[in-house]
Amino acid sequence: MLKFAKSHHWTKYQDAYLLEQKDNLTIEEIARQLGLSEGQIRYRLKKLGIPTILVLNLWDLSQKRNQKINLEKFSQLIGVPIITTDALRGVGISELIEKILY
Repeated sequence: MLKFAKSHHWTKYQDAYLLEQKDNLTIEEIARQLGLSEGQIRYRLKKLGIPTILVLNLWDLSQKRNQKINLEKFSQLIGVPIITTDALRGVGISELIEKILY
């Protein structure tokens, strides 16, 4: 695993790493490896034109708890598509695969 020193300055090496790993890692993994916040990674992915999808797993639990989120508004606010899933039951997985492939 590649580790970068924590820094407030973005480097060309971090960009290269993002471009190399864009299909392989989650934002959380990239943030941990680069020593940066998830927000910094999302911002940089957008600047580099790397497509991002927000996957909300365990969505069924959120619904059971009556947690209401306007996903359309939230998606517009953060500028990425949102897919809800329940991976245990396979709900939303085909939609996620379709979004990834197309």
